[in-house]
Amino acid sequence: MNFKYKIAPHDYLTLVIVVILLFFWIEGVKSKNEIENNGKNIIVKFIRKDDLPKTTTFYFAYYYNNVKCQVTNSGIHHSILNSDKKEKMINNLKLESYYTAKFLPKYPKKIIVNPAKEIMDKKVIEKAGFKN
Repeated sequence: MNFKYKIAPHDYLTLVIVVILLFFWIEGVKSKNEIENNGKNIIVKFIRKDDLPKTTTFYFAYYYNNVKCQVTNSGIHHSILNSDKKEKMINNLKLESYYTAKFLPKYPKKIIVNPAKEIMDKKVIEKAGFKN
């Protein structure tokens, strides 16, 4: 049996795109795990929520080295893979409220917010850089 398959140029393009997407997915998973395992605890403020037809964006602010940072990459998102408990916690997030999060200076635009841990102690909030 003599079977020959000629690879078309679009097959190479498809392979390159798949490899690039796989690379970014792996990097995202690695950075998330590194933040979860080695990140330091910080206080973040839930500052804004944009509800669009097919997505919701959550905005959080925190202070690092006395500089206010604003991020949307917070680990908070609606997903069919979320448990009912996590979806309920996300839906119960309160604007202008404070929560704990994990952070690594290596990834300043990524944090992992814990929606179950709201912070109400004004001294802790002020120590984190927020002025009320």
